[in-house]
Amino acid sequence: MADKPEASAELEKLGRDVKSALNSLSESVETKNKETLTNVEKWFSKYEKENQDLVKQHALVAKAAEDLVEKVKAAEAELANTKKDSAEYKSRVEKIETLIATGATGNKDTDAALARKSAEYENFFKFFAGKSQASNSIDFKTLRTDSDTQGAYLIPQIMDNEIRKYITEMSPVRLFARSRVAPGKTMDIPIRLALPNAYFEGEAEQDESGNTTYGSETITLYRQSITVPATLDMMLSSAFDIEREISADVGEAFGVGEGLNFVKGSGVKGPHGYINDSRIDVVDTATSGTLAFEDLANVSGKLKRGQMPMWYFNRRTLSALLQIKSTIGVPVWTPVAGNNPAMIWGYPYSSDMIHMDDSQDGAGAKPIMFADMRRLYEIFDLMGISVIRDDVTQKRKAITEWTFRRYLAGRVIIPEAAKIVRIKA
Repeated sequence: MADKPEASAELEKLGRDVKSALNSLSESVETKNKETLTNVEKWFSKYEKENQDLVKQHALVAKAAEDLVEKVKAAEAELANTKKDSAEYKSRVEKIETLIATGATGNKDTDAALARKSAEYENFFKFFAGKSQASNSIDFKTLRTDSDTQGAYLIPQIMDNEIRKYITEMSPVRLFARSRVAPGKTMDIPIRLALPNAYFEGEAEQDESGNTTYGSETITLYRQSITVPATLDMMLSSAFDIEREISADVGEAFGVGEGLNFVKGSGVKGPHGYINDSRIDVVDTATSGTLAFEDLANVSGKLKRGQMPMWYFNRRTLSALLQIKSTIGVPVWTPVAGNNPAMIWGYPYSSDMIHMDDSQDGAGAKPIMFADMRRLYEIFDLMGISVIRDDVTQKRKAITEWTFRRYLAGRVIIPEAAKIVRIKA
């Protein structure tokens, strides 16, 4: 350990001399000077403590300096070893370069034989001989796409320019029903309910009077709408035309919504579905809980002549009809015969009314309707689909909103133009 600092040694010697003088003085001073002497002794005691603390701090600094010297010596030794290894590696590479260029060194027999046994020499000639794949000892650093650090980070992410979309099922009631443009939000539809009776009279007899009976249906159009927000970041960064995609998706959503309501709508703030119209006759199946092929024949005879009816149901009900068999296990329905279209008891059908009940739903289900849809149901449109683009309301958030809306209604006008099959309880 290093010696005490010079200033500290001198102060310590001075302290001993002063303390000795004070001891001598204390024997000769008067009692009234005892307090002053006590204060002086306290001061020198405090001085001795601070001097001891200074000595301790000096010892710690000296120890840290010794540790630093040892670390420096170790680092110098490690550096010397590194330089030595580098020199040996450089010498080895130079020998290999010389062998490649001249095929010999100072000692042709000895050095060449030893060099050909080195790993570098063997790997070099294996590479040019096309044996690199067979040699597990060669370490190749190759840029490739399946390793991020070996180049895959440089490959751009590519997205196809077409979005694949799931099929959206909707009931195409508009395809079969009568569509009209309404002149206003509410309108009355006049309906002739009954003709007057015309009687035969005898000679000179007075004829009977009669009148045609009329009624009306009140139609109210309601708004179908949706607002779609999108951030400016989405519009700028997307690989697709976001506004176009939003418009296409909203169009499909409107189609699904109207199809569902044309079939099962309650009529409250929207279309009234034909399944829920109590004025349409309902025919129960002959057997409880199941649908038989004869039930369709029964229904087909209940509609007035002069209608142009079709069968309407969904594909799950169609699947059930195809599986109905006779008592000997033969399917009772052959839907296609040669070039003739598929028909049921001589009438065409549509299995696209996806929102109708399934025949497998059991008692109370209404899976089939036999109707002249054009006379039965009418759809009224006040306007086409309108869209408002709003860039202002949420401008501070950089959000744009598209609001789509239209007015329409759907309602049964001639209830007698349809019959509905219901699974008997």
